Amino acid sequence: LADGCDDATYLRALAAALERVSDHRPDVVFYQSGVDCLAGDRLGRMALSAAGLSARDRMVFDWVRARGVPLVVTLGGGYHPAVEPSVEAHCNVYRGLVAAFA
Repeated sequence: LADGCDDATYLRALAAALERVSDHRPDVVFYQSGVDCLAGDRLGRMALSAAGLSARDRMVFDWVRARGVPLVVTLGGGYHPAVEPSVEAHCNVYRGLVAAFA
Protein backbone atom coordinates (compact mmCIF):
# COMPACT_ATOMS: atom_id res chain seq x y z
CA LEU A 1 0.00 0.00 0.00
CA ALA A 2 1.09 3.56 -0.67
CA ASP A 3 2.72 5.85 1.85
CA GLY A 4 0.07 7.82 3.70
CA CYS A 5 -2.51 5.05 3.31
CA ASP A 6 -5.64 5.91 5.30
CA ASP A 7 -8.13 3.75 7.22
CA ALA A 8 -10.58 3.25 4.35
CA THR A 9 -7.91 2.24 1.84
CA TYR A 10 -6.21 -0.12 4.29
CA LEU A 11 -9.46 -1.76 5.40
CA ARG A 12 -10.63 -2.27 1.80
CA ALA A 13 -7.31 -3.95 0.98
CA LEU A 14 -7.54 -6.15 4.09
CA ALA A 15 -11.13 -7.15 3.29
CA ALA A 16 -10.06 -8.11 -0.24
CA ALA A 17 -7.10 -10.11 1.10
CA LEU A 18 -9.28 -11.97 3.61
CA GLU A 19 -11.76 -12.73 0.85
CA ARG A 20 -8.98 -14.20 -1.32
CA VAL A 21 -7.86 -16.54 1.45
CA SER A 22 -11.35 -17.48 2.65
CA ASP A 23 -11.20 -20.90 0.98
CA HIS A 24 -8.10 -21.86 2.95
CA ARG A 25 -8.58 -23.92 6.08
CA PRO A 26 -5.52 -23.23 8.22
CA ASP A 27 -4.74 -25.28 11.32
CA VAL A 28 -3.68 -22.10 13.13
CA VAL A 29 -3.42 -18.40 12.31
CA PHE A 30 -0.48 -16.30 13.47
CA TYR A 31 -1.49 -12.64 13.51
CA GLN A 32 1.40 -10.21 13.77
CA SER A 33 -0.54 -7.14 14.89
CA GLY A 34 2.00 -4.39 14.31
CA VAL A 35 1.00 -0.83 14.99
CA ASP A 36 3.64 0.89 12.88
CA CYS A 37 0.89 1.78 10.38
CA LEU A 38 -0.46 4.26 12.96
CA ALA A 39 -0.44 7.87 11.74
CA GLY A 40 2.71 9.65 12.87
CA ASP A 41 4.81 6.49 13.25
CA ARG A 42 8.44 7.12 12.33
CA LEU A 43 8.86 3.97 10.24
CA GLY A 44 5.45 2.79 9.07
CA ARG A 45 4.68 5.70 6.73
CA MET A 46 0.95 4.98 6.79
CA ALA A 47 -1.79 7.11 8.34
CA LEU A 48 -4.19 4.79 10.14
CA SER A 49 -6.10 6.06 13.14
CA ALA A 50 -6.52 4.16 16.39
CA ALA A 51 -10.08 3.40 15.27
CA GLY A 52 -8.74 2.08 11.95
CA LEU A 53 -6.32 -0.23 13.75
CA SER A 54 -9.14 -1.51 15.95
CA ALA A 55 -11.28 -2.13 12.85
CA ARG A 56 -8.35 -4.05 11.31
CA ASP A 57 -8.12 -6.23 14.38
CA ARG A 58 -11.87 -6.87 14.46
CA MET A 59 -11.80 -7.94 10.81
CA VAL A 60 -9.04 -10.45 11.48
CA PHE A 61 -10.58 -11.69 14.73
CA ASP A 62 -14.00 -12.09 13.10
CA TRP A 63 -12.47 -13.99 10.16
CA VAL A 64 -10.66 -16.37 12.50
CA ARG A 65 -13.58 -16.82 14.88
CA ALA A 66 -15.99 -17.57 12.01
CA ARG A 67 -13.72 -20.44 10.97
CA GLY A 68 -13.03 -21.78 14.46
CA VAL A 69 -9.29 -21.58 13.88
CA PRO A 70 -6.85 -21.24 16.80
CA LEU A 71 -5.24 -17.82 16.86
CA VAL A 72 -1.82 -16.66 18.04
CA VAL A 73 -1.46 -12.89 18.37
CA THR A 74 1.92 -11.20 18.57
CA LEU A 75 2.83 -7.55 18.82
CA GLY A 76 5.09 -5.82 16.37
CA GLY A 77 6.06 -2.42 15.14
CA GLY A 78 5.14 0.79 16.84
CA TYR A 79 7.68 3.59 16.59
CA HIS A 80 5.62 6.69 17.24
CA PRO A 81 7.75 9.64 18.42
CA ALA A 82 5.51 9.87 21.49
CA VAL A 83 5.49 6.37 22.96
CA GLU A 84 1.94 6.61 24.33
CA PRO A 85 0.11 6.22 20.97
CA SER A 86 2.05 3.02 20.21
CA VAL A 87 1.49 1.61 23.70
CA GLU A 88 -2.22 2.41 23.57
CA ALA A 89 -2.52 0.83 20.11
CA HIS A 90 -0.82 -2.35 21.35
CA CYS A 91 -3.14 -2.45 24.37
CA ASN A 92 -6.12 -2.01 22.06
CA VAL A 93 -5.14 -5.14 20.15
CA TYR A 94 -5.58 -7.18 23.30
CA ARG A 95 -8.71 -5.31 24.36
CA GLY A 96 -10.20 -6.20 20.99
CA LEU A 97 -9.06 -9.79 21.36
CA VAL A 98 -10.83 -10.13 24.70
CA ALA A 99 -13.97 -8.49 23.31
CA ALA A 100 -13.99 -10.78 20.27
CA PHE A 101 -13.41 -14.07 22.09
CA ALA A 102 -14.76 -13.55 25.63
